[in-house]
Amino acid sequence: MTKDSIITNISRLPAKHNRTLRAWNAADEYLLNYANDSSATSITLYHDRFGFLGCNLQERTPEFVVERKSQLDALETNLQKNKLGDIRTRTVLESGQSFDLALCSIPKSLERFELYLQDAVRHATNKSTLVCAFMTKHFTKSWLTIASKYYSKVEQSMAVKKSRLLILSEPINSESVQPPTSTDIDLDGFTGQRFPGTFAGNKVDIATRFLLNNLPEFDNAKRVLDLGSGNGIIANTMKSKAAEEIHLVEDDYLSYESGKLNCSDSIYHHHWNYSLSDLDIQDFDVVVTNPPFHHGYEQDIEMAFNLFKEAHNILRSGGTLLIVANRHLNYRTQLSRYFSRVEVIKQNDKFEIIEATR
Repeated sequence: MTKDSIITNISRLPAKHNRTLRAWNAADEYLLNYANDSSATSITLYHDRFGFLGCNLQERTPEFVVERKSQLDALETNLQKNKLGDIRTRTVLESGQSFDLALCSIPKSLERFELYLQDAVRHATNKSTLVCAFMTKHFTKSWLTIASKYYSKVEQSMAVKKSRLLILSEPINSESVQPPTSTDIDLDGFTGQRFPGTFAGNKVDIATRFLLNNLPEFDNAKRVLDLGSGNGIIANTMKSKAAEEIHLVEDDYLSYESGKLNCSDSIYHHHWNYSLSDLDIQDFDVVVTNPPFHHGYEQDIEMAFNLFKEAHNILRSGGTLLIVANRHLNYRTQLSRYFSRVEVIKQNDKFEIIEATR
């Protein structure tokens, strides 16, 4: 594949109004060029956020490791848009093919990066190579420390367009690296389990803690939705508010699986999704969320705006959207476009809890 033949008709998902945000960067291009220069016959892809590598390498039948529902939908959308065939997909909880070459755009989470290295080592042969790309401004020596735990040979490439590669070969003790399993957690009295690489790790993030410590009472809140439910700690707390039916919606696959472990009673209903548009249930009394405003290293408040609109559509008349957010994001202006009443019910120096009523 020549530079001129690179597939660039790749869209982000959810779709963005800000067209300056591309679905790939120079680090992804560096990985693609490396793959095109190689003779590898079996390729595995990690953290290909919107399917740029998957689409451009589709003819070489790569195996695509899925981490988010939005990522899977972006891949499928971009394959169809470019009239390409399907490619194999799996999660890190499933076994896959051995590979000659694996490509990884390094994620922001160190724990998630290590999870990908472990998965790669389990599927590697003695001749396998794992190539990890990053923008130079994001480099941390911790990557080298983690990589050295699993590979004897760790090399850095020259910089190209402010991006570099880590080239890892000669895997160490691959037979001793086990598939990921859930581990016990105790989060402020909430006991449960989580898979590695999930948001906030073995602690409650400070925004969620602020929300949980200041949850209002909801009269007759029978049907509740936890949007971006993570490991289920908010949903678990909402159960004590006398809810009779609680739905958990989570984009990240490992967080979704963690939530299923922690919220297993019949009252809970789990949805692996990033959107509410496909939800065939309406008339919720309460939607509660700590909405995301980052996508990796990028700040992306448009994700939250889309969720506010979708939450309005599934709430009953008089229903409540409860949000915890950084004060500087000024979500109140956006919420006022959809909700009849928007009120800050609690705040501190960093966060505010907003109650929006339909």
